[in-house]
Amino acid sequence: MNHDASVLADHDKRRLNGYLLGTGHFFLGAIVFITAEVLKLTVVERLFQLNNRKLLSIPAFAWGYGYWRRMMDFLESTITWRAARRAAIQAADWVRGFRSKLRLHRKELAHSVTGRR
Repeated sequence: MNHDASVLADHDKRRLNGYLLGTGHFFLGAIVFITAEVLKLTVVERLFQLNNRKLLSIPAFAWGYGYWRRMMDFLESTITWRAARRAAIQAADWVRGFRSKLRLHRKELAHSVTGRR
């Protein structure tokens, strides 16, 4: 994806979100925004993984990346960051458990309606 396509996709996402929020579709707008951001971050991360040796050969990029990495290392070492990560993992575990229970309940309900086990 070249830079122009990335800017265009970001602009389209913002326009679509603006329309959805403006017409009262907050939940759908939030879903579109979050999905687009996750996809964008995934693509950018993958491109960095594929090209990091070339990028890090550029002195200004290497300096900026080193600065950013030191800042992230510090942030990730803080108690607050670790507590937030733990809370996020616990929330994800809770959601997985809830979804599992919901699937089981739906399956049991379907079997009770049809009379099969």
